[in-house]
Amino acid sequence: MNRIILSALAVSAFTVPALAEPQTVTLCTGAKEGVYAAAGETIANFAGSDITIQVVYTDGTFDNMSRLLAADGCDAMIGQPDGPVYLKRTKPSDAARISRVMKLHREYLQVLCSKESGIDDLSDLKETDTVAIGPPGSGSWLIWQNFIEQDDFYAKIKTTTDAKLIALTSVASNETQCMVVPSGVPNGVVSEADANFGDSVEFVSATDKDFNDAEDIDGKALYEFVKVPTKQYPVTFNRYWSAPKTVSWNASLYVNKAKMTADKLNSLLKAATRARSTILANYGQ
Repeated sequence: MNRIILSALAVSAFTVPALAEPQTVTLCTGAKEGVYAAAGETIANFAGSDITIQVVYTDGTFDNMSRLLAADGCDAMIGQPDGPVYLKRTKPSDAARISRVMKLHREYLQVLCSKESGIDDLSDLKETDTVAIGPPGSGSWLIWQNFIEQDDFYAKIKTTTDAKLIALTSVASNETQCMVVPSGVPNGVVSEADANFGDSVEFVSATDKDFNDAEDIDGKALYEFVKVPTKQYPVTFNRYWSAPKTVSWNASLYVNKAKMTADKLNSLLKAATRARSTILANYGQ
């Protein structure tokens, strides 16, 4: 009898199913010190025991899309909607593989112009003016490509690949008339302008109505027109000017559905849903 019991126990020991390993999702974000990386880290921190979210630091939306589409790249990404729109126009079959699954924090196109230029709105630009739009593939470059698509006037404006403080100091001296900065608020470069260049740089609007027709990859309005919350820039911009109105959008969570099982996607969305209120509180409604 004892031998029968021991045999049964031995068999049962081999038939008990092992605990399932947590699923892993790689999430492309942005620069390690940036908001997309912080948002990704927040989502990872809210992951349950059924999923491990590996945050991947990148060069931003354009880089993220390339990685999301690569067979050995990321499963999901955080990015601005201008990226998938540009991809839909240039490589529609690739864009069809990318799906937005959740909106995250609000971002704004923050336009800084030289006071000497006399520009109060992006639509005031002349063909003799120059705008710093950053290097190809950057967030500001992506937005500029979509502006050109909506109004070919912007293709006539001279541009430079300068960004950050190099662009800001050029604007302050009026060598470059304006620079465009897409981000949540506060933004480090705009904060620098607010604190140290208020005598030579203005925070201007971007209200060209041609932008009304821009659509996201789901066929909905790509941009909204809203006022920038300049209370985040208290030294100059919030004290001496009314808040400029500009185009705005939501950074979003995207996936390559071909890489996601239903269970994996559900676990990712559960973590992102739990993290979303924290992301909005920290980086903008």
